Order: sequence, then structure tokens, then C-alpha cells
Amino acid sequence: PDSTGEKTASLLAFIIISFVSAAVLVRRDVSRVMALLLASFGILGGFTLLSIIVARWGGALPAWLNVNPIGTVNALAWVLAIGFFMSLGLALTLVGRGRGAGWLVILISAILFTSLILIGFRNTWMGVVAAIITLIALAFTKSWEGREPAEHPGFGWGVLFIAFIVLASSLFLVFKPTPFAASIYQPPLEVSPSLGATLDIGRKVLAEEPWLGTGPGVFRLAYNRFRDPALNATVFWAARFNHGYSLLATLPATIGILGTAAFLAVVILAVFLMVRAVWRSQDSDPLLWGAGGAMFLAILMWFLYAGNFTASFLLFLFLGMLGALVSGHPAGTAPPALAEVVEPSGGFGIKILHRLRPSGEVYRRSFELHAPALNFMTSLSAVFAAAFSLVAGW
Repeated sequence: PDSTGEKTASLLAFIIISFVSAAVLVRRDVSRVMALLLASFGILGGFTLLSIIVARWGGALPAWLNVNPIGTVNALAWVLAIGFFMSLGLALTLVGRGRGAGWLVILISAILFTSLILIGFRNTWMGVVAAIITLIALAFTKSWEGREPAEHPGFGWGVLFIAFIVLASSLFLVFKPTPFAASIYQPPLEVSPSLGATLDIGRKVLAEEPWLGTGPGVFRLAYNRFRDPALNATVFWAARFNHGYSLLATLPATIGILGTAAFLAVVILAVFLMVRAVWRSQDSDPLLWGAGGAMFLAILMWFLYAGNFTASFLLFLFLGMLGALVSGHPAGTAPPALAEVVEPSGGFGIKILHRLRPSGEVYRRSFELHAPALNFMTSLSAVFAAAFSLVAGW
């Protein structure tokens, strides 16, 4: 298993998901995916909230809350925070447009927010504060782009007030996490190396393996070799850790200088894509604000907490959907298509389909190869790959 999502196979799968989502999905597909994610986040948050309330009134705390589908309780808090921020971006833009669906999204946001309060993981609130400050700053930036004060393409001044309320509440919970929820639910303690210890281990690894480190997903080996000997005199003498303080703090030890530089390039590219998409948008697009905000919060998780498979999957999925929204044609338009068939020698038929914007610009090309023998071999390979995946999974 790869609970942290750092292994090579996991990263390759995330990259493929991101590229396929950006290349294949159109706006209608993105809307459906986000609706399914919203429903999933709502179910997860509602069940978490219900479980904690039942435990408060004498019921047994379900084991899944400590060993849940996401991982640890703190990892669960991060995934719920990603869902909360996605629903918040959707809710603010939908309510600002006077759409009734926005109130349902606000209800899901409230459930997720309450679940986060009861779990009370401080790093989560730090991420929410940083993300919502960025969101508000982008909204104000859009309102100053040569428009009249009454025109606010980000959210609308009344709805923006809700964002400030969420910001104030999150700031309060950063300094006093769950001051009134401790009597309801006390989450289990989670122990991990400190930031200084993680960076020190990374420094020692880079002295021996500067370019590639010890290997992705094997921080345990680096910890065993370079941990502080003074730990042998503490209760943590036998403790072994699969990750450091945070994902990005762990990377120098596991994937060296080259891998860390590649991860930082992904972070910079993703933030640049989000800011550029919002900057160029002409209206408050709910999908754009929801996907962009959730992706940004997932990136902050890499700085503030250990890697998590589900959160990293969501980050790359949102990155792909954001790319699809940026490259796709506007909602409600159906750009014309032009098909061109080329018949080269050798008996192969290649069909190249150019999809055009209304302006005539080509924004997508599809290649279809017609060859019975090749189609058979491709299908056969796909069947073998599926069978191998099932056996490997078992």
C-alpha cells in the first residue's frame, strides 16, 4: 500500500489522470465530476459529524473514525478541508448569481466546516486561512480591473462578506483549535518527526545521495540511518516513521535535488495556472473558483502535512479539470469541426479530426488509426493489462 502517495507508480498514475482529464473532459464533464465529488464530500462529512455526535451522547466511537478510508484522523481533516474549500468556491459564486443550487452547496459547506471544527487539526486551519486570503485577494483584484465599484465579477460584495466571516472563524481556530469541542471528541495523537529533524535527515541524505536521494516512498530507511541517537533514550526509541513533518520537507531525503525541483515546478505551474485562469475569466465561474480553490488548498497540504494518497489524487484531478476549463470552449457554444482523412501507403487509414473554436482556431486534434491487425493487438494488450492489474491487486 502507498498511504502517502509518494511511490513512483502512484505519481505516474496521478500525472496520467491529470493529463487525461485536461485532454478529454469538457465543461459538462467537469460539472458532473464536481457534482459527484461534492456529494461524496457531503456524505463523508455528514457521517463524520454524525459519528462524533453519537459518541458524545454515550454511543461507541466507530473504529473507522480512527482508521478511516482516508488514513489518519488528521489526513481525514485535510481531505474534508479540500472538499470544504471546493464547496465554498461553488457556493459563493452560485449564491452571488442568485441560483437556488447555491444554498444546497452552502449546507454541505456548513457540514464540512462543522466536522473540521470537531476534529480540530490546527494545520488544516492554517491552510484554510492561507487559501481563503488568496481567494479574497483574487476576488478584489478582479473587481479593480477597470470596472465600476458596483460590478464585482469575483463574488459580489454581499457574498464576499461570508468569505470574511469564514476567514475570521478560521483565524480564531488557528490560535484556539476546538476550544469548545474537546468535550465532544478528543482526536487521537499523531506523532511525526519535527520540521527540523526532517530537514536534518534530508541534509544528511543529500550529502551521500544528492541527486536522487534514497528513493520515493522510503523515508523509513533514511530515518533509520540518520535519526538523532538521543531518541534512543526516549519513549520513541522503537518508533519508525514513513514520512517526515510534511511532504515537501520529506522530499529531499527521498528523491533528492532533482525530484524536489520537479515537485516545486509542479507547484509553481499549478498556482500559475489557477491565477491565470481566474485573472482571464470574464465572469464568476463556479467551476473555476471551486476547482482552483480546492487545488490550491491541496497544494498547501504538501507544505503543512505529510503526503496522503487521496489528497494527492484530488490535487492532480483538480489540476486536470482546471486545464480542461481553461482550454475548453465557453459554455453553451458548440464549435464547428473539420475532418480530414489521409491515406498513406502501407494499408493504414489515419483520420485526423480538427476541432475549431468559433474564431477558427484549432484547439483539439484527434487521431484515429484504422488497422484491423493493430486494433486486435491493442485490444489483446488491454485485456492482458487488465488481467495483470487484477492479479497484482489481489
